[in-house]
Order: sequence, then structure tokens, then C-alpha cells
Amino acid sequence: MNPESVFRALGDTTRYAIASVLARPPTTSAELARSLKVSKPTITHHVQALRQAGLIDENPGGGSNRLSLNRETVAALSSIPRYESIREDLQ
Repeated sequence: MNPESVFRALGDTTRYAIASVLARPPTTSAELARSLKVSKPTITHHVQALRQAGLIDENPGGGSNRLSLNRETVAALSSIPRYESIREDLQ
């Protein structure tokens, strides 16, 4: 886990909103697009950036992948003393 890449990914307001939604129960890209009122291609673009930063887990289910926040990455990041508050923001 590279803190710089995680923070770069979360520095975009749409990606931060996606991560916040994914901190709740797993959801699909289509559900994300509906709840955030953005297009599916926009969600796909931002999910890819979050995936590259190690922030997203994907689990197949019901014909589409269920996305969730990678809690191990959040825990690893929040174990660094100066980043402790990130865990509270994304829970």
C-alpha cells in the first residue's frame, strides 16, 4: 500500500464519494452511478483509479461484480499515526 497513491485517488471528490458509499454494504457500479447521479462510464473510470490504489475489492455475484471498500488498505493507512483519522472518515 502506497499512501501517496491512496491519497491521490481520494483527492478527487467523486472518488472520495465512491469510497464513502463503498464503506457501507457492497454495491454494483450501476447502483453507484444511480446513487451518485453520475454516468456509468464516469463510475468505471473512477473505480479503476480506486482499484489501482488498492481501495476497492470486487466480488462476483448475481451477474455483476459487487464492489466494496478494501478495509485492509484503510486499516494499514490508518495505522500510520498521522493518518489515524482516515479510518473514522471511511467507516
